[in-house]
Amino acid sequence: MRRRRGNEAGLTIVELMIALALAAMLSAGLYHLMSGQTRSYNQQMDNLTSQENLWGALEFLQRSVRLAGHGLGGCPRGRILRYENATGTTPPAPWLSPLRVYNDCNLLLVGDPAVDCASGHGDGVDSFSVAFVGATPGTPSGLTAARLTQTMPGVHALAIVGSPGRFPAGEHIALWQPGTSKPCTMLRVTAAPVWNAGAGGYELPHLAGVFGPDVNPPAGVEIFPAGGYDAGTLVLNVGGAGVRHFAVESDPLRPEQPPRLVTWSTSNPHPSADTADVEVVADGVEDLQIAYACDENGNGLFDEGRLDVVSGIDTRPADEWAHNGSGEAGDLNGDGYPDALTCAAGIGAVRLTVTARSPSADTTAPQGGRAAAEDRAAGANDRYQRRRLTVLVTPRNLRQTP
Repeated sequence: MRRRRGNEAGLTIVELMIALALAAMLSAGLYHLMSGQTRSYNQQMDNLTSQENLWGALEFLQRSVRLAGHGLGGCPRGRILRYENATGTTPPAPWLSPLRVYNDCNLLLVGDPAVDCASGHGDGVDSFSVAFVGATPGTPSGLTAARLTQTMPGVHALAIVGSPGRFPAGEHIALWQPGTSKPCTMLRVTAAPVWNAGAGGYELPHLAGVFGPDVNPPAGVEIFPAGGYDAGTLVLNVGGAGVRHFAVESDPLRPEQPPRLVTWSTSNPHPSADTADVEVVADGVEDLQIAYACDENGNGLFDEGRLDVVSGIDTRPADEWAHNGSGEAGDLNGDGYPDALTCAAGIGAVRLTVTARSPSADTTAPQGGRAAAEDRAAGANDRYQRRRLTVLVTPRNLRQTP
């Protein structure tokens, strides 16, 4: 057996094991440090993504609400009567509203919003629709108008105007009599204007059924207001009179799949039946809340009622906001406004609240849940990171006074 010489160096088994143990401890520490840094980075990126999604969504929503009613004239409260026979409905005709809020109702999940949304089908999430010229592709951005040259007592009477204007077949017209409280009425032009020598003007054909289910009622059905429309009434070309809808798309059977805010345009009274052009506004948006206000007392403000638990003062009965959780009555008469609000001068303010969540849950984060917003209660505890933004919008075309 060869003996080690005095000048030879090396490690014993014990020394080697100690060195390996120290290296393992150092590697574990570095791994823990790096994994923590990576987790913190991913969390910050998730938060940043949620924040960017919120800002993008709110910008688009604000622009859409401000455009609500654009090009539809100065109709009282911005609403237009129209006939919808797609489902065999009968008068009274439904309203085409520049802004319609579906509280606690998801338009992607219901058949007929006028019926189904009365009982809530949104798990607390709101949807809304806006109507304006240009809401659908191909509609004109400008406004073409003419005037009736003779009284139009009923919907089936001749529509005689002084000039042919720009009223191509297939587009909608809205009759508006300024200076009165008469609502506007929508019809569809079924052929190009033709000269009517007997009437001394151009006739706008509006026969029923030419394009299938449309806004022109069949014989025997009247949708005009009492007395019809006088000579001088404005006839506005509102193009396709498109309606753009907004809703949150989510899969309750797959909660791990991130929700998203979507939009689509259709004039179908059942929006969920025509979602071919659904577009994503923002990923990660899980909640949309809309409240709106009307200046009921005429003080130029939008008073928000609250119950002061300290003093016991209850101002909720004077609340001028709808769907803000102050306990206002529901829309039992079907006019699109809570029964506690008449909104005689139209909607003056709209408050949008959007909540976005992180793409994935963070198992190391403290438990938390979606915070309460407007009339929706807080959600269950989970480990998603969330961001919420609220913005107040002043509509430009919804404050017409009858």
